[in-house]
Formats: sequence, C-alpha cells, structure tokens
Amino acid sequence: MSTPGKRISILSESEVQDVYSVPQLNSQERDHFFDFSEEELAAAKGLHSHQTRIHFLLMLGYFKLKSVCLVYSWKDVEVDYRYLVQRYYPKANKKRHSITRHTRSRLYKKVCSMERYQRFDTEIEDGLLSNLIKRAKIYVDEIQLFKDAIQFLKSKRIAIPAYSTLQKLLSRTINTEEARLSELLRKHLKDKTPFLRLIDSQEKQYRL
Repeated sequence: MSTPGKRISILSESEVQDVYSVPQLNSQERDHFFDFSEEELAAAKGLHSHQTRIHFLLMLGYFKLKSVCLVYSWKDVEVDYRYLVQRYYPKANKKRHSITRHTRSRLYKKVCSMERYQRFDTEIEDGLLSNLIKRAKIYVDEIQLFKDAIQFLKSKRIAIPAYSTLQKLLSRTINTEEARLSELLRKHLKDKTPFLRLIDSQEKQYRL
C-alpha cells in the first residue's frame, strides 16, 4: 500500500515539463496565440502599468494553449515578452521585469474570468477525488488516472492545479482503493494465499 501523504511518481520529468512548462512557440504560433480581441486588450488596458499588462497577455496567451496557471521565470518568457512589447506596447521598457506571487495570482484570476474557467479549490478537489475513486475501482493505473483527472478538469472548465496537488490526490485515491480491497479480502477469504498468487504488484491490470 502507498504511504499516506507521500507523493507518488506518475510522470517522467519530460512529461511533467510538457504539461507545466511555458510553451515554446515558433513565430507563427506566437502570432496566433498572442492575437487578442478588443475585449482582451481592453481588459489589459485596465491594469496599472505596461509591465503588468504584458504579463497578463502572456498568461492569457499561454492559458489558451494550456489551461494551467504557469509559474515561470524571466528566461522562460523573455522572447514572448519582447514580442508583445513590440506588437502592442512599443513604448514599454523591454528590459527584464518580473512579478510578485501576489500579482501573478491576481492576474490569473483575471485570466480565468476572461476564459470562463474556475480556479481549483477544495470543493473542486473533493469532486475530483470522488471521480478518481470511482475510476480506481475499474483499474489502478497512475498514468491513466492522471489523464482522467486532466480530462475531468477540462470538461468542467477548471484550471489544472500544480502537479504536486494531483500527486497527492492520486495517492489518496490509490490508498482508498487498496483499503477497500483489503477489507473485502478480510471479510470474504479465510485463506488468502491462493488468491494472492494471482496478483503481481508490478502489473497494472491483475491477471485475476
């Protein structure tokens, strides 16, 4: 059984980066994902500085590609930042400009509102956990359960939370299913040895 509270390994490092890193855009993709409507540009204009407006547009463009509230550094976004300066705010300073955690959270709240998405919270977490526990009664496959979690969130228009959050949820899901199966064995089998021979803990789908 998994250790309660411990984060299980689900994706490889490259797979995690594919979901949670800033997308690497070519020039055509940059033109497409940073082509904003009048409404979106008006929302940016309501912010207090060029730098904050540009970060808002960065987040909005990335969110359309990945429904994730990304955490990034200057080197991750420098090329895209300079592109937005040139296209929309030619008078803005192109030099390095980072934002605080508080500003990032505030801007993503605005992004989610524009895109009609919900931020992940405890109520949504409970609903996702319930859904995953039902899925785990059919199969216990960490990668497939992760994909199911992403699909559930997208279908509900909910921003994908941090990888660590999904790791903890999947750990709870698997622990719950293992506890359920253990209780069934305790209730219905006096001699568990023949039954356990049918199970290989390394298999994703048991021979049983």
